[in-house]
Order: sequence, then structure tokens, then C-alpha cells
Amino acid sequence: MRFLKFTIIFAVLAFGIYYISASYMQDSKTYTYQKEINYPIEKVFPQYNNLQNFKNWNSFFKDQKNLKYSFFTPYEGLNSTLSWANENGKNEGDLSIKFSEPNKAIRYFWFRPNENFPTVIEVKFKKISTDKTSISYLVKTPKVPVLYRPFHVVSEKFFTENISSSLANLSNLLSNKVDKEKRLARLKFDSVMVENQSNAILLGINVSTSNKKDALIKNIVLNYNKVKNYLQTDLQKESDEFGFPIIITDPNNLKSKDISYFIGFPLSKKVNISDNNFIYRYLSTQKQLVIYYKGDYFGRLRAIQKLNTEAKKQELRTGQLHETFLENPSETGEETLKLALEIL
Repeated sequence: MRFLKFTIIFAVLAFGIYYISASYMQDSKTYTYQKEINYPIEKVFPQYNNLQNFKNWNSFFKDQKNLKYSFFTPYEGLNSTLSWANENGKNEGDLSIKFSEPNKAIRYFWFRPNENFPTVIEVKFKKISTDKTSISYLVKTPKVPVLYRPFHVVSEKFFTENISSSLANLSNLLSNKVDKEKRLARLKFDSVMVENQSNAILLGINVSTSNKKDALIKNIVLNYNKVKNYLQTDLQKESDEFGFPIIITDPNNLKSKDISYFIGFPLSKKVNISDNNFIYRYLSTQKQLVIYYKGDYFGRLRAIQKLNTEAKKQELRTGQLHETFLENPSETGEETLKLALEIL
């Protein structure tokens, strides 16, 4: 009986000490971090606003190779969502964009398993100069009841180290993009030339859709994201493991009411795929009649007409049309395209 009383008293005292200690712990925490990055705000912001881009350089995701990702439309901006699971399919978290003001600010909600309220991550962007951007983070953890506070400690070090290494990754990624842009700047647009097409393996999908001006480019953007998402989430491919997206279509159907096309990304080698929606397409070595084009997507028809005119002039037999997007396809912006007719 005395032992039982002692046990009860000890348990009450232990609980009291635990409760008092926990009550002195903050119910939530706020962390801040600020750094300047030597790239223009117009290049930096899209890497945060598109969660497919965000996953590729953020260290939290980049350092965990066994995670499986799911992206939900819209793929960028307000209400876009990224979900990830472990190799057994158990959900490990969700990240959503709940506020997005272009080149100004983004607010993310990060939900962790068994938490009803999110960690809120606010990122603000400030243009310092034409080639420098200030990035400021404000991280707010959710409020935690007294008894659970000792088990929900996320250290400031966790966030600051992750942000610091992530920004280093982002700098490397943007450096490669700048090099690419310099190469694009050297392209000679609107001039017809002959180039050699090397052997290539493309992974993509076949599509049939309306050929109306706005409907077509929207459909292309949708399927571009679909294939890219499959490469990066299901096949775990990094962005440097596949090439520029290519559309292959019959040039005789460009003015038809409906159009069919294949859209795919070049891979260095074939890998096993389990989703029957995706197929491989093989390109053999051949000569192509090529023109580089920059402008809205519908305007590419004028450039293609130049190819057809040159082919007739040289009495060439031509095959299918290849449209290579040298920049990500956009519903509203300019497209940078390599347009090529197969020479048979």
C-alpha cells in the first residue's frame, strides 16, 4: 500500500514537473532568414512559384532519394500542391501555395503527418538590381498544446541549414540556365538551314486535340507537364537527365480542325515503364530542314511555311514536322522553337 502511494505521488510530481516545463516552452516558433542571390528576380521567382521547379533544387527533397511525388493542377501559382510519400506509399507531407504575387511574395502551407495545422513559410522577394535579388524567409510553426510541445520541436538550425543549402543549389541551377540563355542568344532566327538529326530515344504520349489557337497551346502545356511530372516523380529523373521536349506531327494537318501529335523528352537510354499511357519513340539519324523561331505559338506557322517553300525550291521530299521547345512552353508568353522538317 505504501509503495502504491509512493508511486502515485511520484507520478503526480513527475507529471507536474513535465507540465510546468512544457508550459514554459513556446506554443509555436518563428524563424527568419535573409540572403541575396546574384540573379534577376524574373529568373528567381518562377523557381519558387512552380513546385516542379521547387522540388528540383530544394535540399529537403533533393537529399531524399526514395520519396515519391505527386503534383496537382494547377502546376504553378496559387493552389498548386505537391505531395510526397515514402517508398511504402505512406504520406510524408504536403506543400501548397496559398498566396502568390508575381516577383513579390509567396506563402506556402506545409502539412506534416498527424498535424491539423500547417507550418507557414512566407518568402518575400526584392529587386536589388537588374542581376541581384533579396530573398527573405519567415517560418511560423503551428501552435502545439502544452502536453505535446516537447515532441514537436523543429529547430531553427533545421530551417536555416536547409534554406542555405537550397539557395546554393538554386544558384547552380540558375547558372546553368544563364549559360543556356547565352547559347540561345547566339541562335540565328528566321533563317532556313540544313542540320543533322542524331539517333534519339523519346519518352512521351500521343495526343489528339482541337487545333484552335488557344486550345492547342493549352493542351501542349498540360501534356508537357504530364510527361515531365512522370519523368521526375515516377522515374525519379533529374532535370539534367532528359532533353528539350519535342512535338512530332504531320505538317499537312496544321490547318485541320483537330490535330494529333506526339510530345516527348529525349532520354540517354531506355528504362522500364509501367504506365501504358506513355510510350517510346525512336528517332534515327537523318538530315532536317531547320528554322529557329521566337514568338507566339500560332505565329510559328509562318516559319513552317518558309520551310515548305525552301523544300519545294530544292525539290526535297519531306516527312514529319519536329517542334523542339528550347524554353518551357507557355500559354501566354513567347515560345522559342526549333522547327524541323525531316528530309526523306
